[in-house]
Amino acid sequence: MGFPLPVIDSVYTASKDLLVYVKSKNTLFRELNLNLSSLLTDLVTINSKRFEHDQKISLSALNLKKTGGFITLEEEADQIEKEFQILYLKHQEVCRLPSAATLHAASAQNSASTMPAMTDGVSLSIMNAIKEKDRKLSRFSKEFFNIARFSKDIVRLSRRTPRLVELLSRSTLQLTYRMVNVVELQHPSPNPAHHVIQIREILRHVSDQGVKKIVVTGPAGVGKTSLLRGFNNQLKHLTMPKDDGTVDLELDLVIWVSVSRKDGVEEIQNAIVKRLHLQDCDGLSTKDKMDAISIFLNSRRYVVIIDEIHVHTNLDSVGLHDNHPNGTVVIATKSTSITQKVDVIIEVKRLSEDDSLILFRSIYGEIEEKNKQNAQLAVVSCGGIPHNIELVARFLQETNSFPNVINILGRADITQGNEKFSDAYFPIFENLPKDVQDCLFYCTVFPLNHRIPKEYLVECWWAEGLLDVEGLQRLRGGRLEGWRILNQLIGDYWLDSFSDEYVKMPILCRHMVKKWGDSQNRVVWVGDGRLPNQARWKKATRVRATSCSFEPDAESPATSNLTTLLLQDSPDLVQIKDSFFIGMKELAIFDLFKTGITSLPTSIFGLTNLVSLYVNGCYSLNELPAEIENLKKLELLDTRGSSIRSLPVEIGKMSSLRCLRVTLGTKGCNREMRQEKVIIPLEIIRGLGKLEELIIEIGCCNRSWSEIVDDVVEEISSLKILTTLHFHFPNVQTLQKFVTASISWKNIHTTWNVSTFHSFKFSVGCCEQVQYGELKVSQVLPQKHLILCNAKDISLIDEVVKQMSTFEVVNHSRIKSLSEFELDKATELKVCAVKDCKELLSIVDGDQINDMRGGIMEGVLQKLEKLHLFGLMSLQCIWKGEFFKMSIAKLKVLTLHDCPKLTDVLSVELARALLSLEHLRVDNCCILEQIIRVETSNNLADILPKLETLEVENLPNLKTICESYTINWTSLRRITIKDCKSLQSVPLTLMLSLSEEVKNLFASRVLSSETN
Repeated sequence: MGFPLPVIDSVYTASKDLLVYVKSKNTLFRELNLNLSSLLTDLVTINSKRFEHDQKISLSALNLKKTGGFITLEEEADQIEKEFQILYLKHQEVCRLPSAATLHAASAQNSASTMPAMTDGVSLSIMNAIKEKDRKLSRFSKEFFNIARFSKDIVRLSRRTPRLVELLSRSTLQLTYRMVNVVELQHPSPNPAHHVIQIREILRHVSDQGVKKIVVTGPAGVGKTSLLRGFNNQLKHLTMPKDDGTVDLELDLVIWVSVSRKDGVEEIQNAIVKRLHLQDCDGLSTKDKMDAISIFLNSRRYVVIIDEIHVHTNLDSVGLHDNHPNGTVVIATKSTSITQKVDVIIEVKRLSEDDSLILFRSIYGEIEEKNKQNAQLAVVSCGGIPHNIELVARFLQETNSFPNVINILGRADITQGNEKFSDAYFPIFENLPKDVQDCLFYCTVFPLNHRIPKEYLVECWWAEGLLDVEGLQRLRGGRLEGWRILNQLIGDYWLDSFSDEYVKMPILCRHMVKKWGDSQNRVVWVGDGRLPNQARWKKATRVRATSCSFEPDAESPATSNLTTLLLQDSPDLVQIKDSFFIGMKELAIFDLFKTGITSLPTSIFGLTNLVSLYVNGCYSLNELPAEIENLKKLELLDTRGSSIRSLPVEIGKMSSLRCLRVTLGTKGCNREMRQEKVIIPLEIIRGLGKLEELIIEIGCCNRSWSEIVDDVVEEISSLKILTTLHFHFPNVQTLQKFVTASISWKNIHTTWNVSTFHSFKFSVGCCEQVQYGELKVSQVLPQKHLILCNAKDISLIDEVVKQMSTFEVVNHSRIKSLSEFELDKATELKVCAVKDCKELLSIVDGDQINDMRGGIMEGVLQKLEKLHLFGLMSLQCIWKGEFFKMSIAKLKVLTLHDCPKLTDVLSVELARALLSLEHLRVDNCCILEQIIRVETSNNLADILPKLETLEVENLPNLKTICESYTINWTSLRRITIKDCKSLQSVPLTLMLSLSEEVKNLFASRVLSSETN
């Protein structure tokens, strides 16, 4: 009796399925070699590409960098390699595969030591073991099925690698040329027409490889520096990589050097060394620096701009040699014989009468009929020197005293040179208030052509008592008054604003003001590499000496009138004689910035009138002695950048101290570093009842700081008139504790009827390894700056969010939108930077805000002026969901960098809202297809009405700026397009808004100009 037919069918089907199953497993077993070789080959290729590009970057770090898309692919490759390692370890024991040590040995025998341990040697080692098993294994053994499962997992993993190999081989996803790092300089006014012509002439000569030295010459005050600034800024816009990676203006480096010394060789060298980041040059001789600079620059394309050389200077001694094949030096000077062989001389001439009158009117305004003849005479008397015209025009605008000025200027003999003409400034200078005169005269303590830090200058005015301030918060009042005077001097052309941080004193103003001081026996001595002799010490009221050192037995100077002593930038100054300061009873400011001092001489502690002591940057100074308490009038102490890591108990007895700045640890994340013990004895800070400003610099994850931070916060909270605090809080809870307990934070009973707190910089949480550097914030205005590093529970610090003007969000791993931080509360926010937030999908989520508000419709970020987005690997849009009117209407600057999942930047609705946007820059967004996304054919003539600058760089998939041709682009002055290979056209309306010169350049993919 046989089996029933259904049973036979069932057994047959099961047997067939089993056979198919075993056959498939046998195929996987047999093809393990092929599957494994394919995967390992791809991994080796991927790592080879990465290694190749790392080598390229190391050889050309100044002008090459990885794109955001490439970094994303690298992260994906790392993940696949990690999964393979986990997979191998998972199957190693059950499949009896070779050990990891065996694989590394095989890798070492078959590949370069610089390559990762994924090579053919690994595959061969595994396959030899599998072949040996193949002869012994039963097809129904457990080990057979384990190996088949291993092969199947390999197949699954290997499906992901071919795409990576293909993408990493594309040039557009590998490296991008860095924009040549040109530091843009401020212009007090636009370039005059003759400067535009001369800038073009310099650019033409720079493109000629045979031209090595270009001299820009002309009398003092004629505008040489202004011309070079315009040239420098134009280079920023004209160094554009083309599709093949080359550039029309072939530059790797642009270096600006301001020379303030008579012998400028060392000063030029130091500026170049700093710009090139040649760290190994510290302490080298001039000859060794020359060799290092020459070797570095010899293979690079560079322009060095030197403003200005006063005596004959051998540029070969600097390291700027004529045999450098692609280097050009542009020099400003009054004399063409200032250096050896010159290829091109460009003379900056005095303005014509017509141009002089145009400049005069641009400052004075429309000239009344009764004053036209006098205005003409005043302009002619200024001798065609722009600075003279600016100064006189501003003075007449404020006083309208034409007859007196004409009489004064008429006595100035222009033929005797500008130094003689500067005497005509006396009556204008004497018309200034006394405190303004004194502040301007203080500027003569800095060398000719020196960039003077604005904030430091105001502090010096305050410490010397030049500012009329009273009241409890004397330092804050002094800052406000000092900035008022500084802005007045800049506005009246007595000082030249070089940037947000620096001013310069024009040569003619300096000559006249110094002469005025000498007439009143107010002697200022400025030296380089040397100190005054005894006779000059005796007369001097202020002394500044750099790059100097003291002889061990140097005689103590006999000076009873000295109020300021600046011994800055003197690394060879290691020791000062203990008795050196005995005679300096009136000294108010002593600055040892960046000296090699190892200890403070004992006589310093007898300076009973000392107000400000700077030892910042004194890297060899590691201790403040207990005698510091003898400086009873000391109000400002700055030890930042020194090696001092603990404060003496005696600091707490310095009851006059108003400003304390210290560095107590290494910046950045300290988790992996050797940590020094941080010591702030208890009750020190509580005893500083007059403290207005406290800056404590320290990195995150410092264990000893975490141990004392709660006590420090408690003491700071007790201070009643604190106006400025820079501080690192380990977590949000610690910051909440401060905000809740601080007397100063809550105090609004002040002279200004606002909160005592004038500015703060709070960092919260652990920054870990952040790819992008610290946000540079202008120091001109008081800042309320919050840096949030992967911190939680921001709702605990609503009061900080309400006040902050600058917000940095760094390395938050889980947030999807900044709306989670309740941005509607950030009503004072002006600058926002978002960095390395890998999961961030949008900046603002309107729907989420609407849900939190319960339907209340109000604009958010209404005061925001700058938005910077860096390294946001998942960002899909700036604004998501419902839009609120008046939101981000004041935004002026928008920057996006390394956002590899962004397909467009602005929706039409968002673009309409950006009524104030002036500058838009987008770079390294590998799949971005358009800047403005248009979904309908509506008229868009009214969007982006103030956009002046549009920069797009390394956007390989960018197809269009905007598909609409109805945008007017009426304010556009410059468009820059770099390495956008898919961009075929630019809207006609955009092209029509540009100059003819720019239209002609579009064919070569380089667009850059400034229309008048």
